[in-house]
Amino acid sequence: MPAPKKPEDPQEAAKNQAIDKELERAKQQEDLKVKLLLLGAGESGKSTIFKQMRILHGAPRTEDDLRMYGVVVRSNIVTAMRKLSLWRPIKVLWQSKTMKEVWSRRAAMNVIDGHKEYLQDLPRIASPDFQPTQQDILLARVKTNQVVMERYRIDGIEFEMYDVGGQRSERRKWISCFENVDAVIFVAALSEYDQALAESKRTNRMSEALELFRSVCNNRAFANTSIMLFLNKKDVFAEKIHYSDIVSQTPFSDYPYPPREFNSGVLYFIEKFKECLIDDDFNDSFIHVTCATDTNNMEFVLDSTRTIIMTDNLRRSGFLGPG
Repeated sequence: MPAPKKPEDPQEAAKNQAIDKELERAKQQEDLKVKLLLLGAGESGKSTIFKQMRILHGAPRTEDDLRMYGVVVRSNIVTAMRKLSLWRPIKVLWQSKTMKEVWSRRAAMNVIDGHKEYLQDLPRIASPDFQPTQQDILLARVKTNQVVMERYRIDGIEFEMYDVGGQRSERRKWISCFENVDAVIFVAALSEYDQALAESKRTNRMSEALELFRSVCNNRAFANTSIMLFLNKKDVFAEKIHYSDIVSQTPFSDYPYPPREFNSGVLYFIEKFKECLIDDDFNDSFIHVTCATDTNNMEFVLDSTRTIIMTDNLRRSGFLGPG
């Protein structure tokens, strides 16, 4: 006859119950966590959006961060020069008529978008006590060559945002981030319709972005994932279309609208991205035209995106009817 079961010690039972509750709470938090993945070609503005999330929802920059970005800002201006005493001749050159003409033709060169703002503010940046502002940091260009992740708690929900390099050599690292992704934010630069890839001078950057978007949208790993499209750098695009016609670019010779019209140009590229989709489960609420360096614009866009992602996840899980 088996021995009677020894009654569980009340203290031990309470301890086990507390552990079970904590495990259940942790599971519920994990289920609620939203994993966001930023994808897109190199220099599209992904990392700027990543930095905006930190400004809006993360911790302030540390002194070490600010010192690091101070170095980055200066190296963005004069990558081959180390003596800041050269800032005066650089300023004179920048203000010349010839340089302004060269700047208008910068599509032929791999020029950082933030150069213009930096070069217009050289005395401040060249100052020995220079400390970068939030805007300086947003404009700073640092190539992403690893997977970077930051966590944010927004309205009681934990978000994990991942930023990965967009250059061809970096894309092999993307697969490591594909598991359990709730939403992909695909970033493409509107302004790059007349530029070539840094890695391949014969490949148009916008054409590359379209092909990349096609492969992401039709990837089985994202079959149950919300995909948002950010058409970024609208400010640069608005400036550029006045001297660089879309229709004059070989990949976009079918452009049907009058030149130099911002809204028509945006509509044209929205349709180009929609043509990449196999199914129709992608409406205009998933598309945002953005300026990643504008914090007010990005606050509105990211809040709207967060709401759409949460709603779409509930719909995909069967908690909401088709929208």
